[in-house]
Amino acid sequence: MRHPILAALAGIGILFGLTNGLRAEDADADRDLDLASIEGEYDDTAGFAAFDPLAPYNRVVHGFNDRLYLWVLDPLARGYAWAIPEAPRRGVDNFFENLGAPVRVCNNLFQLKPFQAGRELARFANNTTFGVLGFSRAAEKHFGLAKYDEDFGQTLGVCGLGGGPYVVWPFLGPSNLRDTVGLVGDALLSPTTYLTQDPPGLGPGLFAGRSLNSASLRLGDYQEMKKGALDPYLFFRDAYTQNRASHIEK
Repeated sequence: MRHPILAALAGIGILFGLTNGLRAEDADADRDLDLASIEGEYDDTAGFAAFDPLAPYNRVVHGFNDRLYLWVLDPLARGYAWAIPEAPRRGVDNFFENLGAPVRVCNNLFQLKPFQAGRELARFANNTTFGVLGFSRAAEKHFGLAKYDEDFGQTLGVCGLGGGPYVVWPFLGPSNLRDTVGLVGDALLSPTTYLTQDPPGLGPGLFAGRSLNSASLRLGDYQEMKKGALDPYLFFRDAYTQNRASHIEK
């Protein structure tokens, strides 16, 4: 895993020239949206209860993930953010987000949303060409093409499949049985699955590198959400459950 991460970090320096024109406002907008998607949709009076028969196991893994983030990922992300300017980090984030377009296009089609699928396809084409392989969000800046973020877990939910037991996975975080199956479906649709099979370890290395880059753009968000929770485990469990339900209903 070590060598792919070093290669990715070296590549970020090269990409600085390509992404120098990216605006810092992009990061601020995404940061606000990420916080709003959790805090704005979480409501203690929502009248629902997550199905959590695995709570003892989930709490242990939640604690592991919490310490992993606070003790390892967050310090690394802060050092990375200090060393690498925001513009190239935003460009890398945009690049990986653009690579997820096939997943979004297919799941919009699966949910019988041809208009949204078409706009996602147009967004991918514009970002890949005018946005220099997706490092800049040209489709949003110049053509007003917003992202229609659908995944296979949401597709299964739209088809009527319930979430099933809530589960927290090491490194990956909150999920449930349906969304775990959805991750497998999305992996089969994602280009990165097939582009990172060789050499061995490239896929996990890129996952680690992308996680580090993403964390560097959202410093303090996790601590901010956790700060006001009497029981952080319950907060993140219910926030995740309601957030997913809200996206499925859209």
